[in-house]
Amino acid sequence: MANKNLHLTVKKENKMKYILTVLLFLSIPSSVLAYEKAEEVLWACTADSTESPEKGFEKIHCIGYVTGILDGIQLVFGVRPESKFFCPPTSGMSVDQQIRIVTKWLEDNPKELHKGARMSVLIAYAKAFPCN
Repeated sequence: MANKNLHLTVKKENKMKYILTVLLFLSIPSSVLAYEKAEEVLWACTADSTESPEKGFEKIHCIGYVTGILDGIQLVFGVRPESKFFCPPTSGMSVDQQIRIVTKWLEDNPKELHKGARMSVLIAYAKAFPCN
């Protein structure tokens, strides 16, 4: 009987940890999770991670953001090939190459920095890898 009670206690503790984790995640402002403007992406992706921990965090966030957009759109292209509007290399790209593509396009197009972050990242990829 003691073993059964121990099992129930562990389940309750795991459930409580799960609930607390979800509540913590929901309490994070959306601005922390995503960029709204292209200028924010440029700032984060060009941050010198050796200057401070905050800039290091921004650089890491940039990497996750930029690579996540590419991963997400490639899933869409896989399910709906007719929606493909750019053709990334089939051999893949390094994280460094992805960041360079995005930052170069943003730096070369300063008049676009007030526009949406996601669309700007997608345009950077589309300009770098047009489908023939």
